[in-house]
Amino acid sequence: MKKCTNCESLQEEGKFCAKCGSETIDVNKEEPTNEEQTDDSHVATQTEPAKEAAEEASNNVNPAHQEGAAAGAQVNNTQASGIDVKEVSTEYWNYFIQLFKNPTEALRHTENEFINGIINIILYAVTFGIGIYYTINALDTITMGELSHLLHGKKGMPFFPIFIRVALTAIIALACTLICIIMIEKLFVKQMTFKQQLTQYAGILTPFIAVNLLIVLTGLGGSFGLAISLALLSLFTTTFIYGAIFIYDKVTLYRSTPQKVYAAVGVYLVNLLLVYILLRMFIMQKIDELQDVFYYL
Repeated sequence: MKKCTNCESLQEEGKFCAKCGSETIDVNKEEPTNEEQTDDSHVATQTEPAKEAAEEASNNVNPAHQEGAAAGAQVNNTQASGIDVKEVSTEYWNYFIQLFKNPTEALRHTENEFINGIINIILYAVTFGIGIYYTINALDTITMGELSHLLHGKKGMPFFPIFIRVALTAIIALACTLICIIMIEKLFVKQMTFKQQLTQYAGILTPFIAVNLLIVLTGLGGSFGLAISLALLSLFTTTFIYGAIFIYDKVTLYRSTPQKVYAAVGVYLVNLLLVYILLRMFIMQKIDELQDVFYYL
């Protein structure tokens, strides 16, 4: 049924009114009647009190129950974070065991192991710092407390000052080696990102984290000679030797240059130069104290 928009006459069909010629509209598209509007408003009126009652009921919930629910949510969050820590610990342990058995696998790691690499560097510095402390403590025992009295005027070696300095020294030494690796890689290889180099270099440190733990045990046992020998072996290998091995492996893998030996030796020499500069800046000023220390040996 059609309805004229002008004279409102009805007709069966046609776009235009047969009487006045105005446009017609479908009767089904008309606005709701007054009865329908009244029904809708009645439904809305009934719905509003129900909503208000629900809101009031929610506001009247016992605060103790709310606190209990919040505490439960915190427990769930804590448990979830605990699971994450456990998973990270398990993942790192598997990573450590794998590389302890075969450190060469670290030279093929991708950036996905970057976090484990950072953990490896931190653990190396921490275990090396603790090992050196107990090594110095063993020497102080041999000199019957003269070493500690010479260094800070009283007997007994302070843990944190020695540990922090040695751990920072280890991190600086590793950083120097990584800088040398990056420099030589940019000259001879030009295939790796910074994250890849750090991840793979940190991975091959794994066996010497175990060596550092052995230094701790020998230092605790009072074996100064063995402990200091292991410490020198650990630091020399992880810096000078590992730097050369790393670059030699990359030059061989990517076949970027036939000068494999010169590339490896280049890392060694640049690293040696950086160590010499650091010695001149920080250690040579303490040479007199070192001479006094070795006097008691």
